[in-house]
Amino acid sequence: MDECQLYSVLLELKLPWKVGRVSLDSMKKTVEIYITHEKSSKLLCPMCRKECMVYDHLRERVWRDLDSIEFMSFVHANPQSPKDILPGTWRHRSRIAMGREDIKAHSEI
Repeated sequence: MDECQLYSVLLELKLPWKVGRVSLDSMKKTVEIYITHEKSSKLLCPMCRKECMVYDHLRERVWRDLDSIEFMSFVHANPQSPKDILPGTWRHRSRIAMGREDIKAHSEI
């Protein structure tokens, strides 16, 4: 099991969502987790609740998640609509939904 598969399991992601990559910065003590979905997959429309092809996404959002041992964990995702803010069931345990100011402060850590 590689780190992408590990974090997909830990975040309880369901297909077509998956972790595309994981980045570790030992100096900043951070783990960046990037969620994506299979290309050409159909996702549930948050408006009509039907499966539809995805043509575009909203800007990237970043959420502070539970720490990975002593490393702060940040989850990155591009939701398809404002009502589909986070894929998966882990959204309820995420600590903070970060806005632009928080993302800027996070990038300066």
